[in-house]
Amino acid sequence: MSRRALTFPLLPRRRVTGAGFGAMRSRRFGTGFDLAGSRPYAPGDDVRQIDWRASARVSSARDSDEFFVREHLAERTGRLVILADRSARMALSPDGLPWLSKPDVVSEAGAIIVDSGFETGCAVGYLDGAVAADEAPFWRPPSNRFGHRPVLQDALGRQGVPAPDDTAGRLLRWLTHPAQAMTPGTFVFVLSDFLSAPSDDAWIEALARGLDPVPIVIQDPVWEQSFPDVAGAVLPIADPSSGRLH
Repeated sequence: MSRRALTFPLLPRRRVTGAGFGAMRSRRFGTGFDLAGSRPYAPGDDVRQIDWRASARVSSARDSDEFFVREHLAERTGRLVILADRSARMALSPDGLPWLSKPDVVSEAGAIIVDSGFETGCAVGYLDGAVAADEAPFWRPPSNRFGHRPVLQDALGRQGVPAPDDTAGRLLRWLTHPAQAMTPGTFVFVLSDFLSAPSDDAWIEALARGLDPVPIVIQDPVWEQSFPDVAGAVLPIADPSSGRLH
């Protein structure tokens, strides 16, 4: 199956704000196909936008010549950010073990999201916290320029310093800070196992800022959702942060 066949449509839940000449509905009036309404004609308006039916109805009712023009919602380029949880849990499981390899799933899921974003004409960015404690998050701002796709693919496969357990929530709050200037309607795909989930306040703040968060749950279908009956057996359990066996 080709990579193109694995893309999916991006359907914003709210109107976006972004650069011109895109494919998503904007909150501003302008050139586009999505009809917003009509208003009285003003000098300088494009006569091609005159709504002749509405003009005829109002002219007949008022017994005078009245003209109305159609207004459309402008179409804008959307923005998309992949937020990857790089906590110690998300480094499980290494090759050779029969459980889900979370790094591989992050890379595959992220690649499909990147391809879907470019297919829709979005500017795509990447964020994770796999850096030293005194460093800023690993951040690649959204872009749809030629050559940005390989940058994102490299970022999805990188393995940095294991981040703290609450990294998904911290990064979501970092992204909603006014300094990051995320435009309303930006998709934020959060790739995490959510065993340490962002707080309700973090989600609410993201929504209040006009972002469109999309959680992508990455969990082993057996070992992290329905632990089997192991009565009478001794299992070594490894701490994902230190590697110590218990």
